[in-house]
Amino acid sequence: YTMLENHNIDVCFFAKGFGSYVAVSSLHGFIAFTKNPAGSNPWQIIIKKGIQEITYGNGIFIANMGDALEYSTDLQNWTKIDLETSLQQRAFSACDWHDNSGHFVVWDANNNDCLISPDGINFTQCTVPNINPAPDRIISAGSLLFLFNTKSNEFYISSDTQSFIKKTIDLDHIYDVAFGEDTYLLLGSKSNGSCVALSADGGETYEVQSGLSIPYTDTADIACACGNEQFIVADYKNNRYYKSANGKEWG
Repeated sequence: YTMLENHNIDVCFFAKGFGSYVAVSSLHGFIAFTKNPAGSNPWQIIIKKGIQEITYGNGIFIANMGDALEYSTDLQNWTKIDLETSLQQRAFSACDWHDNSGHFVVWDANNNDCLISPDGINFTQCTVPNINPAPDRIISAGSLLFLFNTKSNEFYISSDTQSFIKKTIDLDHIYDVAFGEDTYLLLGSKSNGSCVALSADGGETYEVQSGLSIPYTDTADIACACGNEQFIVADYKNNRYYKSANGKEWG
């Protein structure tokens, strides 16, 4: 991990079809990828100024460049996506691949609407509610797609990218979402610090848990994931992580 230290990594994920871990730093303007992150300085760095975030699905990478979208199959050669005339003047704030519906989903904060694409090249507008404040996170977890703004306690879920259901949770902010063990975990915060909420009924209802409490931080310093039959919450600011088998008891 040496090459990525002190580089403000925004996102890191495993692109299964590509067979590599992928990391992005919007601050430093680069993409990094490797098949073996545990090796000695294994990361291959690609400079890409202006990149905001990246997602992968259906053999295609989509890069959110803020005012444009680009696609690539190898992370090295990128092509700008030509949107229809009616879809210009965009300001993209979030994107992800939703496996359940087989679509890329991109949010345009400038026009407060959503674009979807099955192939990462041809995008169409998707009918969504008028969400305010505009989502700055789109996260695919389990069978659901989550849209939310990290400054709000409201979020929207969808299983098909066609209909969206509004939810409100007893948190002040929502930062991240993970799915595992048939449970959705929302990582957020209340006035006394960061905490989690769980849903074991397919994302219908959520219960805030008291087993995890991290001194107050913000969305850039905390994240969650699920793997190897356990949830992980990483507290980057304090260089700590917490793990739990059920999202209730943490160590």
